[in-house]
Amino acid sequence: MFESIALALAKALATYLFKYYVMATPVVKIEGAPGWYYKESSSEICVFANERGGYNAVDALKGRSGILMAEKIDGILQVAVYDNYRELKDPKEKEFVKAFMKDAELPVFITKTMKFRNIVYDKDIQTAFSKACIEKNELISYQEERLEKLKYSLSHERAGNAFDELEESVK
Repeated sequence: MFESIALALAKALATYLFKYYVMATPVVKIEGAPGWYYKESSSEICVFANERGGYNAVDALKGRSGILMAEKIDGILQVAVYDNYRELKDPKEKEFVKAFMKDAELPVFITKTMKFRNIVYDKDIQTAFSKACIEKNELISYQEERLEKLKYSLSHERAGNAFDELEESVK
């Protein structure tokens, strides 16, 4: 049961990322910002941040970019799940999808894989700008690995519960 949902979730995520994600992002031009600011890449998921202040604004951007990336990935997952699984009836399937949506390891994945493509500090306007990205293929591989682990853990949990029920019925 979980195998088909896991496969469909991975497919829905990949479809959204490669088919709709870049098309849904408008071209934004911000006065004073570098030309690359808010320009998406077709092979990556990117977040853009700016911070006013002295040179220490560059460090503040790095921390904020991780938070923005986590929010963006959560949003992408919510759209992929909403488009395909909002009307699930089976409680076990709902449990599987809800467990997929809760990713405690996402901040570590982001720290490990996010790359800063551009960081610029403009001293005239005392603002730092950044573009940080994760390859779409890396995100899909990570989510597929999570789905496999989740499928395995839920299947074993169900098997353990079945054995407990069987033991109770024998007593």
